[in-house]
Amino acid sequence: MGYARTLEPLLSERCGGCHLGGFASGGFSFDTVPDELVGVSSRASMPYVTAGAPEESYLLHKLAGTHLEVGGFGARMPIGPPLTESEISLVRSWIQAGALP
Repeated sequence: MGYARTLEPLLSERCGGCHLGGFASGGFSFDTVPDELVGVSSRASMPYVTAGAPEESYLLHKLAGTHLEVGGFGARMPIGPPLTESEISLVRSWIQAGALP
């Protein structure tokens, strides 16, 4: 379950307008994912992604809208309609499986 095959299409479609192609809203870009995600500190109290630990991954909290509960800030992402439960589950599964490239 690698990023390129499972998450890249979803995140490009739903988040790319603000976080791809030279855009780095909030200082975060998906251009070099997963290198900029796994084990990299976020501006919150935890890394963006902690491989194998969805509950310790700020990206998942930000997408699920639970980011304020873990010391995050701002709005749930993406702006507009939230990810569906199945889309959030896909992100959770990728992290749980080791957040592979």
